[in-house]
Amino acid sequence: MQDKGPPLILDCAVVLAYALHGEAARYTGRGATYHAGRLVGPDIKRSAISRNLGAPYDYLFFYCGDDWSVEAAVGHDTLEEARAYAARMYAGIEDVMVQVSPSQADIETALDAYWEGKRCSRCYEGGPTMPCSRCINRSCAFSMERWSATRRSPA
Repeated sequence: MQDKGPPLILDCAVVLAYALHGEAARYTGRGATYHAGRLVGPDIKRSAISRNLGAPYDYLFFYCGDDWSVEAAVGHDTLEEARAYAARMYAGIEDVMVQVSPSQADIETALDAYWEGKRCSRCYEGGPTMPCSRCINRSCAFSMERWSATRRSPA
């Protein structure tokens, strides 16, 4: 069965490119990313470069599981930096990277599906609702800021 690629939204980020590594993209070991004490990278067969809808970085390189779940992420200030990181971590990844050019309407539809059944913590406090894209973007940024604050070392 042919893999159709990831959903358009992964962890509050819009997918701009993705790769099914196969034999063409080999882990180089030229860097190390750990998650929960485990080296992430050698066993990863899927990855994505995404534009973050929240803070603190604009572009994310996602190490993905077989079901496109995000196993780990590395943030970058520019798309070019994210692409260079991918090439440094996986030799030949440029040859298998698939570009995605979603329209704003596609992004909004995907965000609605991503947030379906969830509450908008910004403008609705009642039961489940489908939040608007503006609130989703603010909510993603708020969630990332809150998450980042828990990981900052004390001054």
